[in-house]
This record gives sequence, structure tokens and C-alpha cells, in this order.
Amino acid sequence: MPRECTKFSPKRQKLFLDLLKSGESASIAAQKCHISVRNAYRLREKNAKFAKLWSESVDYCVESAETELRRRAVDGVDVPVFFKGEKTGTKKEFSDQLLLAYLRANRPEKYRDRSEVRHEGEVRTMIILEGRALPAEIPVEEIEERSGN
Repeated sequence: MPRECTKFSPKRQKLFLDLLKSGESASIAAQKCHISVRNAYRLREKNAKFAKLWSESVDYCVESAETELRRRAVDGVDVPVFFKGEKTGTKKEFSDQLLLAYLRANRPEKYRDRSEVRHEGEVRTMIILEGRALPAEIPVEEIEERSGN
């Protein structure tokens, strides 16, 4: 494990942000910069500019992942085809699952999972105070009086 240093210099900050942008977690980025991840989080809390750059780096990474997800879902991925152990060509594979994930993220009003819960009939409640059931029609004030509150 690389040795940590406590100096989070501007050069290390830039490297840290570049690593976040490339998809590394804060822990791994800090490790590769030889700093404590706690120092990175502290700087983010104290320095609004660094916090903004951190957020932008993560957003960039997420947008890159979304672009790749769309490419795999819509444009497809070339997969090798083998026959008797020999590569004979490629075929294009598409991912319906990735396409649905992409659509749900970008058009949730249309593609989100839907569920509906309906209740028909009446709802009855029972209030139990000191081991005795009270009728539900009793006003809250009276229940409070009976309980001594």
C-alpha cells in the first residue's frame, strides 16, 4: 500500500479530480494520490471551489457511463463467433436490459416501473389504552384526558 502524505497540494488535487473523472472512487483516487481520503473529504467540505470541481468530475464520469450504456444498447457490441475452436467472425449483440435502463433514466414518466395499490372498503381503527379498547369515535382530546396527558 502506498505511503500517505498529509499535503494535498494543487497538483495532487488535480490528479485526484482527474481520477474521479476517469471513474475511480474517492478512496482509490486518494490512495493513488498518496493522501488520506479523509483529507479529500475535509477539503471538499471546506473549499466550495474544490467541492464544485469534485461534483463536476463525478458528473463527467456518469455522463461517460451513460454514453457507453447507450452505445451498447443501441449500436450494439461486436462479439466473436467461434466454430470448432476457431474464430470465424463476429456478430452484433444488443442489450434490451441496457436500453430499458437508459429509457427509464431519461424518460421516467413513460418507462418507470409502475405499481398501483388500491384499497376498497372501510378502515377501522382500535385504540387500546391501559389494556382496554376504546371506541375509535372518541375525540383525541378525550383520549388524552383518559391517559392523563
